[in-house]
Amino acid sequence: MTTIVIATSLAFAAWTIFNRKSRAVRASQPEFLVAICFGTLVMGLAIIPLGIDDGNASQLRCDISCMSVPWLVSSGFTRICCAI
Repeated sequence: MTTIVIATSLAFAAWTIFNRKSRAVRASQPEFLVAICFGTLVMGLAIIPLGIDDGNASQLRCDISCMSVPWLVSSGFTRICCAI
């Protein structure tokens, strides 16, 4: 799932940069479109620490991954909402 989110976010950001001179993209403000892509990328990265549990990692690593999920989700969501 993370791979799909990362690939899609990067593909849409690349498409936006590549087509930034077109009328439709200029009307949608490419800087904001790329910011939305970056926000979805950060939110998608929150899936990685969700897969870490005490069966395959130490307690310290589990604590770090558990604390990183809200930060990644809230940072990505804030980036998306700020662009809108």
